[in-house]
Amino acid sequence: SLMQPHGKHKYKGSRKTIKGPHEGSFQMSWEEFLGDMDYVHVAHIQPNYIMSTKVFECLGPQFEVSVDFTVHLDQPFTIIFEWTRNRFFEDMDTEQTEQPRAQGHAMQNGVNFTDISFSFAASAMYASVSSRRSLLGSWKFAYTFSFQTDVNYHLSVVAYAAESMSINGWVKAKNDFQRSVCQSPIEHLKALDLASSIR
Repeated sequence: SLMQPHGKHKYKGSRKTIKGPHEGSFQMSWEEFLGDMDYVHVAHIQPNYIMSTKVFECLGPQFEVSVDFTVHLDQPFTIIFEWTRNRFFEDMDTEQTEQPRAQGHAMQNGVNFTDISFSFAASAMYASVSSRRSLLGSWKFAYTFSFQTDVNYHLSVVAYAAESMSINGWVKAKNDFQRSVCQSPIEHLKALDLASSIR
């Protein structure tokens, strides 16, 4: 079964009468799946791993972000920088979200750390840290993101790790972008998808 938790773009294909086990779940043929999906992400879920998050709003199309945290368990972790998808903005004429230019570095205990695997999804950059040397201590990730689209992007920084992390940090919008026209992406998502419980 597939899951569509929101109220827009409901499945209307050849198997629409076959319901899935949960509200919002459905089944579709393999041919429809291949025709409808642009890409598929498969998550490797680590046992007992949890997510910690810090959110920055109304940043404009270019911004710097710096976050720091402390690792107490010597286990691999991933830092995810996730920006607002186009569907969250009322005036966007495409759902294809732009991939920004990203530049920056990571430091462990004040020393540059380069043993990081980077990957991009539709609206996120993943920095996966897995090394033979110890990962314990203080960490800092500092990056600049630049989009061509002139909108007020929001950014969530998510740590996926074997422990809860207290993420501290700051963000600075570049070029004094107009923040007064910033709309909460969550409010627009509620209006778009008729979902009242999204946080």
